Amino acid sequence: MFVNFILVTLAWPSDGNNVGVVDLSGASYIKFRKMTITRNGASSSYGYVVYLRGGSSYNTFEHCRLIGTSYSGNSANFATVFTPSGSNENYNTFRNNVISNNSYGFYLYGSNSNSTEYMTIDSNNINGMYYEGIYSYYGTNIINKNIIQTFGISNSGAGIDQNWARWSHITRN
Repeated sequence: MFVNFILVTLAWPSDGNNVGVVDLSGASYIKFRKMTITRNGASSSYGYVVYLRGGSSYNTFEHCRLIGTSYSGNSANFATVFTPSGSNENYNTFRNNVISNNSYGFYLYGSNSNSTEYMTIDSNNINGMYYEGIYSYYGTNIINKNIIQTFGISNSGAGIDQNWARWSHITRN
């Protein structure tokens, strides 16, 4: 299921800026494959690894390692994959990745008028999240065959937390 990710590493320091290591703003049809993408160091402000915004759609992350910071709390600012409030990021795919560390594996935040549509999260190993593996608000997602392991001590966190979901397909996780 997983491949050697050592060949290419993209790293960015945790410097407190509100950006991801990969920050896609209005970008579409970009594919990341067989890479390690990591947020280095500690920050008290932000820890995004992949930040999708501005209508970024049809992007693919496949056979990658997405590594966040070692953060112990429930802040959305420490999501490994993040979409901001009212975002309109559609048809993005995360398949056969290892997604580790941070507070959330995925934090996908849409709204009633701008939901995150058809985000595919398939066959990933999501581990080391302090709070939740996948959080989705106003989204239509395909969440299939993921291994989700969180290590938080909060009684309110979850492996998958869907709020105001519409037509999502969640199977075999």
